Amino acid sequence: MKKRQIVIRKEGYQRSSSSPIVRTIRYVECQKNHAANIGGYAVDGCREFMAGGEDGTAAALSCAACGCHRNFHRREVENEIKEDAAFKDGSCCISVVVHDVNRSKLFLATKLAFAVDAKDAELLAIHFAGCWLENFPFDNICFESDCLGAVEEINNPEDASNWLYEVLALDIGKIFGFKPS
Repeated sequence: MKKRQIVIRKEGYQRSSSSPIVRTIRYVECQKNHAANIGGYAVDGCREFMAGGEDGTAAALSCAACGCHRNFHRREVENEIKEDAAFKDGSCCISVVVHDVNRSKLFLATKLAFAVDAKDAELLAIHFAGCWLENFPFDNICFESDCLGAVEEINNPEDASNWLYEVLALDIGKIFGFKPS
């Protein structure tokens, strides 16, 4: 099963790279298969995760075929898209790097832009990555951002602190296929 996810990382979260990531995630065979193959006390599991209910419900996290939680199924990350922005004195540099599952570089782009502040630069970088994504049929996207202010603008564009944030946030919402709350 492929799934579209938007993940918000908390401000205190640390990781090696500070840039946001977009990944293609797929949940495949049940780990019961692995346990049975190595002689464990497990019955065979299913070959691919199938959600047991509608998105947003507790049933969506358990597999309809074998009854296991989604986390008990092997998780495959197929593609990775990293974007970042650097802001100084009204201008910013935006970059996007795309890797496949073997860490081979598929795409690399940078561009200079004008920005009001660092949050605006981060929104522009997310928008730039999203525009690239529109040309490729990824069924599932996991998007993480280290700029909580930008994520709040995307989630609530009607409460944006200025019109530029609102326009960018609404466009990002259209690109990633979700409606603002």
